[in-house]
Amino acid sequence: MIKISKRFGILSTGFFLAIPLLVYAVETGKVLENFSAPGRLDERATSAFLDTAVKQVSLPLRATVRDLGVGLQGLGRSEIGAVAVSADYIMVGGSNGALNIISRGTGTAQNISALIANARRVRGIGFLESQGLWVVAGEAKTGTGAMFYTLDRAGTVARDLQSSAKAADLDRIDQVACGADTCVLIGVKGSSSKQAVRFDGSALVNITGTFALNTAGPWAVSSGPGDIALAGVFKDPTVGAREPFIIRVYRLRAGSWQKITSDELLRSAQEPRINLNFTGSQWVLARRGSGAGFPFRMWTIDETRFSEITPRFGNIGARLTFDPLFAGGAGNFYYIGGQGLFTDLGGALELSNGRLPALAGVKVNALLALEGRILIAGLVRGAPQLLELDLQGFVPSATLTTKKIASAGSGKYFKKATVRSEGVFPSGTGVLYALSPDGGAHFEQFEPDRAREFTSQGEELRLQLTLSTADSQLTPSVKSVTIEFEKDEVETAATLRKHDDRRIADLKNIARALDQFKKDRRVYPIVDGNRPAVRYDQLSALLKEGKYLAAMPTDPEENREADQVYDYISATGGSAYVLRARLEESGSKRFEKDADGQPVEPNLFDYSCDDPWYCEGKGFTVSTAPVEAPPIPRGIEELWRTEDGRVYRVATIGGGATPVERRRLYIPRPSVLRKLIRFYGNMRQVGKAQIEQVPRAKLVKLADKDDLYYITETFLKRRLPSRAVFDSYGNSPREIVTVKQEELEAYGDSRLIRLTGDQKIWYLENGVRRWIPNPTVFRERGFNWKEVAPVNFAEYNSYPEGPPLP
Repeated sequence: MIKISKRFGILSTGFFLAIPLLVYAVETGKVLENFSAPGRLDERATSAFLDTAVKQVSLPLRATVRDLGVGLQGLGRSEIGAVAVSADYIMVGGSNGALNIISRGTGTAQNISALIANARRVRGIGFLESQGLWVVAGEAKTGTGAMFYTLDRAGTVARDLQSSAKAADLDRIDQVACGADTCVLIGVKGSSSKQAVRFDGSALVNITGTFALNTAGPWAVSSGPGDIALAGVFKDPTVGAREPFIIRVYRLRAGSWQKITSDELLRSAQEPRINLNFTGSQWVLARRGSGAGFPFRMWTIDETRFSEITPRFGNIGARLTFDPLFAGGAGNFYYIGGQGLFTDLGGALELSNGRLPALAGVKVNALLALEGRILIAGLVRGAPQLLELDLQGFVPSATLTTKKIASAGSGKYFKKATVRSEGVFPSGTGVLYALSPDGGAHFEQFEPDRAREFTSQGEELRLQLTLSTADSQLTPSVKSVTIEFEKDEVETAATLRKHDDRRIADLKNIARALDQFKKDRRVYPIVDGNRPAVRYDQLSALLKEGKYLAAMPTDPEENREADQVYDYISATGGSAYVLRARLEESGSKRFEKDADGQPVEPNLFDYSCDDPWYCEGKGFTVSTAPVEAPPIPRGIEELWRTEDGRVYRVATIGGGATPVERRRLYIPRPSVLRKLIRFYGNMRQVGKAQIEQVPRAKLVKLADKDDLYYITETFLKRRLPSRAVFDSYGNSPREIVTVKQEELEAYGDSRLIRLTGDQKIWYLENGVRRWIPNPTVFRERGFNWKEVAPVNFAEYNSYPEGPPLP
């Protein structure tokens, strides 16, 4: 038996989670596996972990996707350089100078590039609401000046203001942000100096000198309601080479600029890349370095107070292939990080139709949050892409399923597991954990921190998480999952033979040590005790103390609470001994070479060497008188295993004047097989067609009790409440198969029923049926649709109706 612990933590890629088990992924994640075994810790990285791998699993935001990029004209394979939005239109500019206006009502695009004929590259677009003007800026085709146009609200009339741009002494304009009654443009003078100008609908005014941001470092500009903010990076000549860069943020209010940063707070050892945005309620500043390994950081700005919020956004990694982008509106916050688009609560987006392109390696140029919508503009595989997401709120539940996370190996199966997790689980939210030992064919629910055995047998482990919430503003969040599991060998004839070979070798090894013990001390070790485990522990202490054995062997399937242990008895005075082990392979020729019967003198413990016990001993006279074998109860024959690893007990029914027939009873829990082999003898391999020729056993009972149980097609047991219900199905007593307690306990309980012909699902609890009112309650309880069993009216009516499940 092997016990292994696996921890699934910080996963490397992020994409989109959907319901049910529907995922959008372009690359798989990676997870660190910790294999624990005596004396070693082996850490290995493996791929192909999650169908969807996000660093922090949480509930998604549902969105309908509309692809606006298919209607764009004239952009060719150039990038989308700028995007701006008015109440009725979306304006899109390309790096090749193309310009499109899109109707938000119809989604149709119109190429209006001819109106800005002098545009080499569109770098910035804004909408001046007070005058109904589009402001389009960038680089001009001719001359060395900037390109600068205004267009009317519908994008039908354009005015070339290039001369005004030249008057402001700018060679190009890079960014545009418009507030209620003015716009701010950031441009370049010469090869290095960056400057800012204002535009109020008539002319440009150079304003850079008012706040000393004439630096070659990166700039960012953004607008809020009646407000515009600027952020810039410049070198501080007073600090030398150690920390030469400072980020400063200014806000335009009532026609004047106000500095709202602390130089000491925002110093940087490397020249950073920055992004500034208004998220609906506050300004947010993000910084990423230009060099490898430079940490990403993010702050909110409230008047002059800065608060770092970087830890809230674990999905924004240092491996961004583009500057950090984020936006907000209507009380929500959206950001691009890693390779996904996320929300403030850490959840990815579920797409109810369409498909968001993978963001891994994609150059995303713009992210705009509108009222109930998000715009994403970028370059995908060399082609411009523009998507509009219509946000519809958080989903109430979602399920995440992994690919294979562990393999039991050839000839082994997963026996038992424990699930542990770390995360944030607000009141009103929940997480259900399920594991499948057979590659997803059967998922079984696990309570956290509680070990349980699998009822299905398999060699491929998968994990399933179901997250739910009753509050659209809250989401549970799972940061890591740890799975501890035990594996065991599949019981085959070869396995049993291997175990028995070891048992006989162990007894012979102990016998040699006992001979040496008697040679040195003239007697064999003397032990007493009423239990085999106690006697064997006493023997172990004596042999190890005298260094006759360095370590005592133990049975390959040792169970100290039962009889699968090595046993030892000694005669009074230590003149004789008998060692024994219980073999698993019935009918083995090994039994022809050991002593059978019972020791004649003394026999204090009613000690037997009858098969399946194998005995080694010295000094005892062992009775070899044949012992009459107990009769095999009717209803018991043998165990069959099919090529797919499933094990069945094939039992007889009928008898007497009734012809004997066979019935197959599936054994759903591998852990009981060892005991069943002792009861019913060896397993033999059969074909699937052969086992299917034997009808399924549907009725079982214990030999010493009258309760009858029905076994469902999903291998669950349900006690029939009365003889009248038994008769209502046309059952016959001759169909009943008598089972052992271990067999009966191997079957889970059938608790979900529905009346034949009705769609209502009921839950059986303490003999009462309780209605499950909706699918949400069904999912939250972790129920499985496959386990719903149809019942007739007689059985349905035998259960009193209780209150619905909450």
